[in-house]
Amino acid sequence: MRQNDSNNPFLRTAVAAAEIGVRYIIYKREFNKREFKVVEWFNNNQGFLMVILTIVYVVTTIGLLLSAKHSNKITKEAIIRVSRPFIIVDLYPEGKFLDLRVKNTGVIPAIDVSMQFDKPIKTCNNNILKEKSFPIIGPGVEIKLFLDDQSSFSKKNEEIQTITCKLSYRSPLFDIYQESIVINLSMYTEFIKIS
Repeated sequence: MRQNDSNNPFLRTAVAAAEIGVRYIIYKREFNKREFKVVEWFNNNQGFLMVILTIVYVVTTIGLLLSAKHSNKITKEAIIRVSRPFIIVDLYPEGKFLDLRVKNTGVIPAIDVSMQFDKPIKTCNNNILKEKSFPIIGPGVEIKLFLDDQSSFSKKNEEIQTITCKLSYRSPLFDIYQESIVINLSMYTEFIKIS
């Protein structure tokens, strides 16, 4: 190169571009060699890689199956809890009278409903209510049993504070339910004394 040519900006740019081109070609060759080695390694070890990938696939599939099984179990339990009969029993004052009400608040019928009281309840005409059963109570159905007028009931049962009602019933799917409900009689006798 001549002395005057070293100050020429076009010439310097061309030389720099040529150097970059040469470096790129060298780098590309080295990269291709490395790339070829990686591909060659994969080709030589493809059996081992397939085993590893298969193990990952199997473990992932088992994890998904267990997760789906757990999710299905939770969903089934939720559906069973929601779609079952629920029987409630309580005393209801209505005017001067007192009723025992039995209601199915569930979404399916309750079959063979049986109630047993731990203490006998004295009702009108000196009858005693110790147990009662119904063949079926549909969803949303409420059964009223007249007990007595409130003041007579209070006098006849003043020694009883609470009564435990043991319920037994089943669903149409033959699931059996047994529950206990505590009825506070003192609440009604105090209400009658106040009014």
